[in-house]
Amino acid sequence: MNMDYSKLSAYIDGELSPDELIEIQQLLNNDDHFAAEYKLLKSADIAASSDFDSMLVAKLSSCLISQILSADLKYSDFTKKES
Repeated sequence: MNMDYSKLSAYIDGELSPDELIEIQQLLNNDDHFAAEYKLLKSADIAASSDFDSMLVAKLSSCLISQILSADLKYSDFTKKES
């Protein structure tokens, strides 16, 4: 079977249409390999979410905050096209 990781990812994120949801649930119930791949992808998703969530609550050092606030950056600095 050709594994559709984008659909599995969308299933985990709750982004499938009702028809796609039924299709994935049937595959999970009837295909052991597909179900195993789902478990691996779900575990990776949980680990990544946990790591990312911890970054959101981590405190920034006062030195870093000072550097960010004093940086003379403009939006155009990030939108220049390379020649």
